[in-house]
Amino acid sequence: MKSKNTLVAAGILILILVTIGGFLLSHRPAENTGSTETKLTLSQRSGLAIDYLSNSQQQNGSFMMDFCTTTDQCETVDSPFITSFVADSLSELSDGEVEQISKALISYLASTREDALGTSAWRFWPENSNNHLLLPPDIDVTACVGASLRKASFDFPANLDNLSKLLTPQGFKTYIITQKSDEKLIRSNDVDCVVNANALFYYTLFGEQPTTLCDTLNATLQSKTLNDCSIYYSDNLSLLYAASRAYAAGADCLEPSVVELREHILAARLPDGTWGNDLLNALAANALLNIGHESAELDSIITTIQNTQQDDGSWDAEIFFADPVSSAGFKSKALTTALSAQALARYDSIAN
Repeated sequence: MKSKNTLVAAGILILILVTIGGFLLSHRPAENTGSTETKLTLSQRSGLAIDYLSNSQQQNGSFMMDFCTTTDQCETVDSPFITSFVADSLSELSDGEVEQISKALISYLASTREDALGTSAWRFWPENSNNHLLLPPDIDVTACVGASLRKASFDFPANLDNLSKLLTPQGFKTYIITQKSDEKLIRSNDVDCVVNANALFYYTLFGEQPTTLCDTLNATLQSKTLNDCSIYYSDNLSLLYAASRAYAAGADCLEPSVVELREHILAARLPDGTWGNDLLNALAANALLNIGHESAELDSIITTIQNTQQDDGSWDAEIFFADPVSSAGFKSKALTTALSAQALARYDSIAN
């Protein structure tokens, strides 16, 4: 009898413990798995990115880039060039916070303008940098900053007729040489395909499409290897993004190469379905959107972009371009984040 009662008591105790355990499990707080889950909407993710950009914007309106001489040795400086890309990405996002960010960054970009050979020009290094006079103004920074000001309807003396005097039969050389001493500042002044694609983007916003730029870019895009045409940008995706951006802005002279442009973008896709890192994924997504290529590849990379967003709303900084002489690389979290947010917002507008 005693043994039977003991068994009954033990059974009741087990039942009680199971019931309590079930209750505790059902009321346990959900684990915080971070922002990499796809539960957030695209709009919410863009909002997180905008919050990050707002918090990382400098008091003068600029955004920072890392200038890295080695993997572990980087100097952080503000950059008109990087800031212009953030401005371009944000121009396609509608949000009260975006307007505040944009107002400050446009003011910063305008303040870095100078006159060179009768046209508005910009240098790579900002005025507050010890390297400010290390390089003369260049076409790449001028085109990207000028385009951002134009898209923001900011009035400035572009004077493209004077800029066009620098065009060679192969396209623009990178640096704007205003005096003999400028030549001593640079090792070479070559024609770079990405620089010229950015120049076409700039001109297109003013309703112009210089034949030389169109012809050289079409020839490059229609080649099978892209001819390793960039001196400063190590990945061909930079060219494909720049050309697609010009096309989306209205450069219909690139229409003969849109098929090849799409094929080059998709050919750069890796077996895992990505383009290799956060920056390249964002460039690829925007390039596909720029040429209107809605596809399974685009759907997949948008999902990847969602899943790689960090808890603070940002994406990783990756090398965007490099100094061909010193091999120093330049990267920016703000750049990757702005491009990623732009891709998500644009895709969301299509989906809805």
